This record gives sequence, C-alpha cells and structure tokens, in this order.
Amino acid sequence: MKKWLWIVVVLPLLTISPVMATNPETDCVIRDFQSTFALKTDAKLDVVENLTVDCGTLPNKHGIFRILPTVVSRPAGVFNKTKFSNISITDNNGSPKQYETVNDRVNSTVSWKIGDPNATISGVNQYKIAYTVNNATYDQDGKTFFNWNLSGNFWQLPIDNFAAILTLPDSVEAGDSKISLFDGVQGSSKNSYSKYAVLDSHRISVSSLKAFNPGVGVTLNLTMPSGLITPYQPSNLEKYSNYYWSLLPILAFVLLFWLWSRKGRDPKIHAPEMVQYEPPRAFSPLEAGLLESMGKVKPDYITATVINLAVQGCIKITEVPGGFLKRKDYELSLQRYDATKLKSYETTILTQLFTTLKPGQTVKISGQRNQFYEIIEDVAAAGREVLNGQGLLDKAGSTWKIALMILAAVVAYAGVQLFAENDQSPSWALILTGLVIFIFALLMDRRTVEGAKAYWELRGFKQYIKKVDKHRMKFYEQENIFEKYLPYAVAFGLTSKWIKACRRLYAAQNLPMVMPLWYVGGADFNVSNVDSAISSLSSQMGSSLASSPSSSGGGGFSGGGGGGGGGGSW
Repeated sequence: MKKWLWIVVVLPLLTISPVMATNPETDCVIRDFQSTFALKTDAKLDVVENLTVDCGTLPNKHGIFRILPTVVSRPAGVFNKTKFSNISITDNNGSPKQYETVNDRVNSTVSWKIGDPNATISGVNQYKIAYTVNNATYDQDGKTFFNWNLSGNFWQLPIDNFAAILTLPDSVEAGDSKISLFDGVQGSSKNSYSKYAVLDSHRISVSSLKAFNPGVGVTLNLTMPSGLITPYQPSNLEKYSNYYWSLLPILAFVLLFWLWSRKGRDPKIHAPEMVQYEPPRAFSPLEAGLLESMGKVKPDYITATVINLAVQGCIKITEVPGGFLKRKDYELSLQRYDATKLKSYETTILTQLFTTLKPGQTVKISGQRNQFYEIIEDVAAAGREVLNGQGLLDKAGSTWKIALMILAAVVAYAGVQLFAENDQSPSWALILTGLVIFIFALLMDRRTVEGAKAYWELRGFKQYIKKVDKHRMKFYEQENIFEKYLPYAVAFGLTSKWIKACRRLYAAQNLPMVMPLWYVGGADFNVSNVDSAISSLSSQMGSSLASSPSSSGGGGFSGGGGGGGGGGSW
C-alpha cells in the first residue's frame, strides 16, 4: 500500500464517532488487546502487544497494519523524537509473521504492514508485536513525566477488550508517583472507558470497562520525582539535523567550485589584451558568437548570420512599411545560391527561408515566426562543429555540464517533493543545492588552450568594434568596413554603437554614409536614420526567427503524548 493510501485510510478516523458495532461482517475486530510496558532507568520503554484479531469470513483480508508516531507530544524545548528498535512480529507461538516497514518522515510515523499479500486470512488470528522505544520520558520543572497513549486513538478496528500493565524500574515506586488516566476520542480529558489499579510498588494495570470503538484510546500519565530516570540524551545529529541540512548547499558550493576550477575554468592566457582589427581566424559572426558564449546560441547570432548572407550578396532585404496598429515587416529575396561557397549552417538557414532555393523567391520575416526555431539548434550544432574541428571547445566540459544538469534536476525535484509534503528544512536545502549545482553546470563549458588563445584574439576584435573611434586610421584603411563588420556588431550586441561610430568617422572625413546595396528602405528612409533602420531590422529579425510556439502544458499522529498511533486491516 502506498504512503498516500495510509493517509486516506487513517485520517477519516478523526471524524468517526465512537458508536460502532464490533461486527466482523463490516471489518475485522480486535477481540483482545493485551499490552505490557516495561520502563527502564535510561528512559527506554520495552513494549509487547498481543492482539487477537477476528476477521470472520470477510474476503480478501491479508492481515493488519500497525502505525506508530515517531514524533511525540512534548512541551516546547523538550526533545520529542523517538526511535524504534528490537522489532519482532510473530504469532503467540513465536512463529515469525511476514511484514513490511514503511517509514513516513513527512507524517512522522512508522508503519508495519503485517501479512502476506499472496495469501488471505479468515477467522481468528494472533499477532505479537514487540519493540523498544527510546525517549519515553521527559523532565520539566524538577519532575519526570511519563505520558503514554497505551492503545492508540487511530485504530480503524473496534477493540472488544483492552488491558495493559506498566512495570516501573526498581528505582521508581508507584506510590511516589502521581497517576492519572484519560480515555475517549483524541484530546479527551475524561475517563469513562477504562480504569487503572496499582498492583504492587512497581506495577500499574489499566483495563477497559467497555469496548473501544474506532477513535477511542486510553492514555496513562505518571508524574515521578526527578533523578530516578536518566533523561534520554539525543545525539547532536538528532538535535541539530535541521541545521545540518543548511550545510548541504554550502558543501555543494565548495565541492563544485573545486570541480569547476579543475574541469570548467578556461586555461589562462598570460598576455595583455591587444586590439585586433579583423575577425580572428576568419571566424564568421556565428562562430565568433559561439566561441564567446561557449557554444550557446543566441538570437543575435542567427540575425547576424542572415545579415552576413546579405553582405555576401545572397539576400536582399526590403523594408515593408507598417500601418495603423501594424508593425513594419521585412521581405527577404534570394539573389543567388551557391552551396560550394557557403558553410553548412548558412545553407541550412537559406533552405529554411527559401524552400526552392531559386533566385527571385521572396519571404517575409514575420512569416517565419514560430517556424524558424526548429532549425536553430541545427545551425548552432553546425557552428560548434566548426569550432570543435579546430579544437577550440573542450568536449569534456560539455559532458560535465550535462551530468551536473541531470544531478541538479534530481536534487531540486526531491526538494520540491518534500516541500509539497511540508518537510521544510530538507526541502529548502535540496532546492538551494539544486540551484547551486545548476549554476555551476552552466559554467562547466570551457575552451581548450587553443580556444582560449582564439578567445583572447576575439576579445581584441570586440574592443575594436566597441572603440573604433580610437582607431580611426585603421578604420579608413579598410574598404566597405561598415557593412563588412556590421554582422559582427549585431552578434556582439553592439549594433547601434557601431553604426553611430561609423557615422561620426565618415562625417569627419566628409564621406557619405551610404546604405548597403542589399538593404532597401521604406518611403521615409534616408541616410540620417540608417542606425534606427538597421537596429529595427536586427530587433525584429531576432524576435521573429527565435520565436517558438508557447506550450500549455497530513499531519502525524499525536495520540496524547508518546505511543498511540493506530492501525487497521488490509
């Protein structure tokens, strides 16, 4: 039976009225429930429960289950967790019974599902459940308290007869203790279902006066002189386990930082940064972008590649003016196509845009919305293949990235599951740890030594794009430099800066700022608004080509102090 089924089965008992007939035609009945409790001077409690269960001729019954709380009701500041050990489940003759243990940390219970799922039972069956509980008493205000639910308020089954005997340690006299008994439904402060008797100086008996219907239990309270029983001393792990969880993300950070420094950090290039006046190693805009981003594709890289195809004369771009509440559009027309002069990812892009690849074919950028995204990863993969072919990206970094991504997802998912089940301390620790792992996963991509050198050169070229004003002579020396390097400015996110700088440099030499032949502006287009035209083209092309369709896509038992719980048949 799954954990949530236990909750579905047991929680309804909270509302059951204690007026049900003990009839095995409805469910099994506990004909007799005999328990012995032996309290030790180290605050441990040895418990033996003998149950006589009658299932009559009910069909499909396999046995019973017993549920006990692992967190008990104690005053604030008093350690309230218990553990169970020395577990033995047999019949009255000592023959072992088959059982399954379910530890439910969220609801703070342990359950023993007793019986064979492949065999059914009928009539009267005997069960002897023995276990030891630690932390059965607590000290407060100079007194030692034993507050124990002897039977359990959450039994599904009626109990015809109940009896229990508590044996005190030799150091404790029953006559020196204040004894009180409460019974009835959960939280009752009355006593009408049972009675107690002091058998001798170390034994107290409790017996039922009438049948316990589901929801009825009996709790025995003893107040004893302090110092006769040594309080349970929880370990630091038990006391501070919630605080220890907070160390998990810190430990993860330390370990992952060490891993990143060994496997994810770029090799160092011990050389001052120098301005480069040309794209290093004949990188295309896409390749330059992928080297900078460690292989991650960005919309600007795709836009830059399309504009670069226009610079090469493959495409002409025509501005289509908008109207009232209508955004301007851009029409692409194929001018020429020669696969032998193009890189594989450029061919992929042209094939997506122009299905027939016949010169003269036209397509509007807006028409590629929610369609072009299908090839973006193919384009990026082809670009990365170029870089990998030159030995610039470290494949081991990608492997570490994937492994850590999977680990981050598993850890965070576990945290979310615990959070949903109100297990707060571990949940936040796991979620935060998953986030730390995810962040480091993003950092694990790295370049090789040769890739680090290439990136050093690329940063120098990017500096030139940023600060071209400081390098006027080199600017004037190169022909068609404005449109030649425009795709790189787009890829680097420096479109407006590049255009405005070029405008100033042309004006300083009394040279006209001529719009490239591959661009046809609207009716209001002129040389003074070339920067806004190209920036608008870049922005709309990026948003359209990168767009993709949107996807749609209990508390634990208290039982009156320690003990308690309940059970049922299955």
